[in-house]
Amino acid sequence: MKRAVVTGATSFIGIALIKELIKANYEVIAIIRPSSLRKTLLWTLCPKIKLIECELNQLNRAELNVEQCNVLFHIGWASDFSNSRYNLEGQMRNVKYCEYSVELAARYGCEAYLCVGSQAECGVINEPITSYTKENPMTAYAEAKCIANTKTKDFCKIYGIKHYWPRLLSAYGPYDRNTTMIMSCIQACRDRKILKLTPAEQIWDFVYVENVAKALLAIVEKGNPIKRYPIASGTGKELKEYIADIAKIMDFPEILKGIGQKNYTENQVMYLVGDIKELQNDTGVCMDYDFEQGIRDIVKLFINPS
Repeated sequence: MKRAVVTGATSFIGIALIKELIKANYEVIAIIRPSSLRKTLLWTLCPKIKLIECELNQLNRAELNVEQCNVLFHIGWASDFSNSRYNLEGQMRNVKYCEYSVELAARYGCEAYLCVGSQAECGVINEPITSYTKENPMTAYAEAKCIANTKTKDFCKIYGIKHYWPRLLSAYGPYDRNTTMIMSCIQACRDRKILKLTPAEQIWDFVYVENVAKALLAIVEKGNPIKRYPIASGTGKELKEYIADIAKIMDFPEILKGIGQKNYTENQVMYLVGDIKELQNDTGVCMDYDFEQGIRDIVKLFINPS
């Protein structure tokens, strides 16, 4: 049986990935913060895992109590500092934590290492993101991701570990943060409240978290380490169309009245779509969840649990 290590295991991506790894017959070692409020949730959803409590700044010293692992997925990314998106000093801590995660992977003999990158690394563009889209970071968060990619790649080369750095676009799904656009709209519809929203004319590409998990595993098992695959659904439409889908599913069209009541932020990204042809051709992964089905699953789990 193969063994995988997952940091950031209580995030909604971590939870989905662990479920996918278990389906694929991996033994999973999940690393979480000692103070995590989601420890019980993770145990309930994934009772077969081995749980290790460790802060990100101690990753290189973590004791996994096994002899060897096959792959380490580094999803953990701290944001426990002020103005996190633009705080370079704070974000550079994450670069160090990424280095620690590679050291941990090397200490336990991992053959592969994957850290989840971000579309933010590409900045503002007007065409689909591909494996070869150049870096153009416009925030401290994006800059730290770019630096971490270079650092971890260099470390993996030293240790003889395959290095993977896919770029994730806009994921959504169960257990996501309540402050995201998707989750905020679902909660507003549930509570019959109208949110103040931008004109919502951005062309966006949302990918369901279960498909994200499938893609992450497929990349490690079949992908090319040289390619920074975008993880997305491969299609985009205006945000107001997504909001309309949520309104229809939750039978609250009144939420659409909030569209246009808020201005765009400075440097607002107006186009964010991923080109996933290479990902599909190289790994065979199928991004088979459409947006409406994903929303129904979230609603069923959180609004109308059986």
